[in-house]
Amino acid sequence: VTAGEVMARTFAVWRRVGSSCRGALVWFLRDLWAGAGWGLLDETGVPKPCFRMLSRALQPIHLSISDDALNGLHVHVTNEHAEPLPGQLEVKAYRNGEIAVAHGFKALVVPPRGAERVSVVGLLDGFMDLSCAYRFGPAEHDVVVATLRGLDGMLLAQAFHWVGGWNLQRSADLGLEAHARMLGDGVGEVTVRTRAMAIAVHFETDTHTPDDDYFHLAPGAEHTVRLNPCQVAKPLSGRVAAVNAAVSAPIRLAM
Repeated sequence: VTAGEVMARTFAVWRRVGSSCRGALVWFLRDLWAGAGWGLLDETGVPKPCFRMLSRALQPIHLSISDDALNGLHVHVTNEHAEPLPGQLEVKAYRNGEIAVAHGFKALVVPPRGAERVSVVGLLDGFMDLSCAYRFGPAEHDVVVATLRGLDGMLLAQAFHWVGGWNLQRSADLGLEAHARMLGDGVGEVTVRTRAMAIAVHFETDTHTPDDDYFHLAPGAEHTVRLNPCQVAKPLSGRVAAVNAAVSAPIRLAM
């Protein structure tokens, strides 16, 4: 997970407006044998956490947050499509991983194969030291979440910024829950919800393989993932966990 987060943040820096670097080599695609390795896939071809996290960082529509010290936080929106990208940018700051302390909106249109740089403090009603550069006192927040949605309300991209890094003190109750329904042919669809900020949410199951894994989930948010059956067909079962959760949550099947 740490390797994946570092890769995602590094590529985000290189993709933003003003970067002098436009790419990098990923070494390797797949591990050569069991154990720690350079690959995005393990020796059996199963995606590792870094594969999941890097894949989101390389999407054609991408969102990231940079800490520019005294200049504050900035959101970088990248659109690699050939058409303009109209959307709604929302930024929220949370204390203790769940109490909203700042909120801002901005409507924008990102040009084709272009990018936009947006000052976060400019979206708020008043000044807030979101980067904690002025050191007025203890930070009023621990995470900032930027969300980009289309005009139809569909989630297009999301970015997270932690003040002082990840708070990995495990919580006994994040409000994490997972509800599944079967779509046929053994395929399941699981909706994961959380009350508080959940870091690197992932599935623990031997029966199915998720289409998405190791994703961050903002307070009060939900994310739906498709789970495909393994070669040996078994009923969907398993749990959902997060690296900052002391306990995992069972996947509950709708009756």
